Amino acid sequence: MNASPAAHAWWSRLRHQGLLLSPVLMVERYPSAPEAITFSALGKLRDAHTRFATKAKAQADGAKGRVGDPSYDEGDQAAILGFVDAVFENLLGHAETRLAKQHTIPEKLAVAIRIGSRSDTIRPHRVIFADEAGQTPTLLVMADPSPQVGRGRGRTKYAQMLELLRGTGQRLGVLTNGQQFRLVYAGLDFESWCE
Repeated sequence: MNASPAAHAWWSRLRHQGLLLSPVLMVERYPSAPEAITFSALGKLRDAHTRFATKAKAQADGAKGRVGDPSYDEGDQAAILGFVDAVFENLLGHAETRLAKQHTIPEKLAVAIRIGSRSDTIRPHRVIFADEAGQTPTLLVMADPSPQVGRGRGRTKYAQMLELLRGTGQRLGVLTNGQQFRLVYAGLDFESWCE
């Protein structure tokens, strides 16, 4: 197999921490470049992003100084998840049978954690399944309403994502604020990511 490393140059241009997937292994495992996005899928994605950006701007304009307010975060989270659904369903082609949304996610994918004297339950916002029956989870998705994923206020949500992945035994997850998508791999005592 003759594979061109240039076909996967985009992978090296992403921000990485740790080694999620080496460029050499990627060329070996996936010799051809990903398919180009179709014009219709690109239009749907653009429309979904415009809806997300409009909701986020309206949310920010209406809640100046209320960034820590839970109602602000929930509204922002709904806008993020709407865009995430468009990405996974329209762009990546995951049918509704393989994508579980908040209220249809199995309880086995929730993790109870203890912080001091308080206990809390962490649940993913979306789950991508490997099979049509929805038995084998492949990817857990969480929305992060902070301005930057994994930095500042976003550090807490990133830590929750790691706890969720380790607690459920899943290894891959996506943490996103709608602008940044962070693909996370959580091992038992290490993690790596790219965004």
